Amino acid sequence: MSRNAKATYAKIFDRLTAYVADHDLTMPSGQRRIFLEEDAYTILLDTKRIEYLRIGRRQAAALLQTTSGRVLAISGFDAQKMRTSPSIREMDWSPGIAVAAIADLEVEPKATPLEVVNIVAAGSADDSHYQGHDLGDVQPLFPPLRLMEIDSEIEGTENFAANLLTFCAAEGADGNGWINKALADELVGLAEQHIAGLPYEFLVRATLDLDPKNLFLALYRCLEATYAFTRASELAEKLGINDRSWFDVAKALGESLSWYPRHDQSLAAILDLPAVSRADLDELAASLGKEPGGDGVATRVASGVRELRNSLVHYGPTTRPVTVPDDDWNRLCAPLARVVGQVFSHTYGGQGTTVMP
Repeated sequence: MSRNAKATYAKIFDRLTAYVADHDLTMPSGQRRIFLEEDAYTILLDTKRIEYLRIGRRQAAALLQTTSGRVLAISGFDAQKMRTSPSIREMDWSPGIAVAAIADLEVEPKATPLEVVNIVAAGSADDSHYQGHDLGDVQPLFPPLRLMEIDSEIEGTENFAANLLTFCAAEGADGNGWINKALADELVGLAEQHIAGLPYEFLVRATLDLDPKNLFLALYRCLEATYAFTRASELAEKLGINDRSWFDVAKALGESLSWYPRHDQSLAAILDLPAVSRADLDELAASLGKEPGGDGVATRVASGVRELRNSLVHYGPTTRPVTVPDDDWNRLCAPLARVVGQVFSHTYGGQGTTVMP
């Protein structure tokens, strides 16, 4: 079904009008539109939003289906040095797609209310010579807009958050963010793997957060999603269940018997999987103030991760504060991101079961 151009224009100008009203200014009434050439107008009608993620009032992303393929539209990302994947490239602006993106991203204007009034009130359909507002005047009223073309092999909706993480990592490492280049590169690498089932949306939001503890907790939640792997796999093997995944077995146990894996033992078990790099475990151990190396490193890392997690999410008379050595969250989260990729690739493989937020 084609897009309604009139409704699209109204969505843009209604948002501008509401923004001005919220700041105690009045916008002259009248219907308004953005001038588009015929070809661009046709592209606008054929552009549809199929995925959306609002991150903040002035930051959002949308996956758009266009006549030339799928386009990732992002708003409010200022980082100039973005490490984009070879499969995701910044594209030249198409006016029709840009108008659709401004409407579909639903972000708040960044210009001052007076600047908005000066641009929007310059004309309306009530004026005899009005052909529409210039896109070059309207778009700068909103946060920066960037359009990315995506190769067909990763353009699916299941890859939306993973594709977005590449830009969030760059944004987190830019300006006032706490993430350094090494950690940003690890997050981009994790995104480019497009690991089936991994809840990338957890990481998207946490990467943009100014509190580093939230990225640690997001990475921990990813590991937590694999806790049942060892026990459920062993049970499936003993029962000769070959036509169901460990995830299905664990889900059935939880729903039927209220069973859940013991956290400390389960984390140690998944960290001790052959797929997990011993070098990364040693790096994690050191970042947690634990002794690296030896046969018990997985258990020591599991203990350190759980102690830190518990100190962050629980508060009470018996809660023991846990600190990160030198307050270096980059040193902790970089190897943790690699381990998350290794564990998820091994446990979920190609099952494509996504952990829900």
